[in-house]
Amino acid sequence: WLKQHPHTEIYKIAINLLEQIKEEGKQSTSEVFIKMKIAYIVTIMENCLSEMIKSVVLSHNRYVENAIRNINELKAKNISLSELINKESNANKYVQEYLSDILYHRIQLVVEIYKAVLQPKQYPRLPLKNINELMKLRHDIVHRNGKTKTTDEKIHTFNTATLNDAFKVVEEFLNNMMNLISDAVEHHENEQIARDLEDEF
Repeated sequence: WLKQHPHTEIYKIAINLLEQIKEEGKQSTSEVFIKMKIAYIVTIMENCLSEMIKSVVLSHNRYVENAIRNINELKAKNISLSELINKESNANKYVQEYLSDILYHRIQLVVEIYKAVLQPKQYPRLPLKNINELMKLRHDIVHRNGKTKTTDEKIHTFNTATLNDAFKVVEEFLNNMMNLISDAVEHHENEQIARDLEDEF
């Protein structure tokens, strides 16, 4: 089961790490500490998103094929004839490299890649407003020390509520993406079982 659902373990590890940070966050309410925690929360999210989708691609060749068929950069990739000798491992390698190079804070792109690889039965409408706002906040922390991009350089408010909101948004988004994977994997497994049964009769 774990081989077919490796993303669940990766998700649990990320959530446990977020819980640890949340507990530590109760001990300090300084603005600097909160900024650091928000930036780190997003880093954990990015790593989880990357590792979950890569683990699913490794779990079954159908996801390698989905990626190659549905992601333009992979579809257009040119390879030499010598690489065709070991085409399966090379295809997997190219997909893994592509997925490793994605910037996982580009939320819309991440959602599109997940859907391209997973080919879920249904395409649920994911709420992205809050997670996109958090990505902007993290960008302002990392590149402008918490100031906005406006000309008057308005500074964001950093308090316990800001930190708690960041935790909530990331946990919700990761949960949505984990469920997207689980639903797609279950759908494909059921399809495979149905095909196998048909072949028997």
